[in-house]
Amino acid sequence: ADRTAEATAPSNEAEEAAKLARDAAEPSHEGPAARRGGAETDSDHDPEPGPSVEEHFRGMMAIKKMSGDGNCLFHALGENTGESGACLRALIIQYLRENAEAEEDEEQVQAWLQESQYLQSDPGHWSGDTAIIAFTRIRR
Repeated sequence: ADRTAEATAPSNEAEEAAKLARDAAEPSHEGPAARRGGAETDSDHDPEPGPSVEEHFRGMMAIKKMSGDGNCLFHALGENTGESGACLRALIIQYLRENAEAEEDEEQVQAWLQESQYLQSDPGHWSGDTAIIAFTRIRR
């Protein structure tokens, strides 16, 4: 009996993980936007629920599907510039490499160099705030 319980537990965990992944991939667009930043509620004095993300940003931006190849940030940046995600990725890598030394903080210099190496090492590696900063500086 113990073996049966042990054998079914991972299956249940796998099913639960798959359900969580599906729910995260297909968020509900009903109801108010989720709280951010770990804000706690005061059950005696709950604020009115805010608008949904769609309501808040209606008319300001469009929700678009991006390919799941690890380059969604670059594809999104290129959506408005008309450039390909691959070209923007290469441009940002080059900018990070060539401009890292201009940063005043040694820790920032190392972060930029590491990010450029990370992005260069695999065309599917995700990027984030460092690439966004580089992109905005390139477009100044």
